[in-house]
Amino acid sequence: MTISWWAPALEPRLSQGDLLDDTVFALARHPLTPLTKASLGGKPGYVPGDWSPDSNGVAELLAAGRRGYALVLTHSCELDKAKARGRVIVCPVQPIATIPTDQRPEIYAQKPWSKMPLPNVLGRGDFVADLHLSMAIDRRVVDTTPRLTSMTKDARRRLRLQLIAFYTRLDARDGALPDEDVPDP
Repeated sequence: MTISWWAPALEPRLSQGDLLDDTVFALARHPLTPLTKASLGGKPGYVPGDWSPDSNGVAELLAAGRRGYALVLTHSCELDKAKARGRVIVCPVQPIATIPTDQRPEIYAQKPWSKMPLPNVLGRGDFVADLHLSMAIDRRVVDTTPRLTSMTKDARRRLRLQLIAFYTRLDARDGALPDEDVPDP
């Protein structure tokens, strides 16, 4: 079945399957390096220090990151209920042209389950979403990030099936869920 992937207009509110622009993906550096606020030459900054969480249990630490497109994975119902301080789960999206040529056929065949092809994104060609790199981002940050496009209802359904396969290793596309663990195809 061929589906239409991208809606002609953005959904009115942030929704599962929205494509975000200029999203920061960060990962703590190894070895873990906690940071402490300090004055550096009379300017505020950070220096390596002890793990010192705030009242919410959050501490500053050294991280590295990249910026790029992100696909919203959190279900729309959860986004509608989310408080302003909630989290939104996203994964990075990149042009499929950045993937080695010999790996692309497997991605288009929906193998491995961690990679989801996204056809003709904004007229810029095919892209791929990498579920292995999913992460939570503060909702306040997401709300200030430009939304580029929204998935159609059929495409969101396809995304949900991909998420089921990725997280459970069960291919739900045919509606049957086996009782045993299933290896990657």
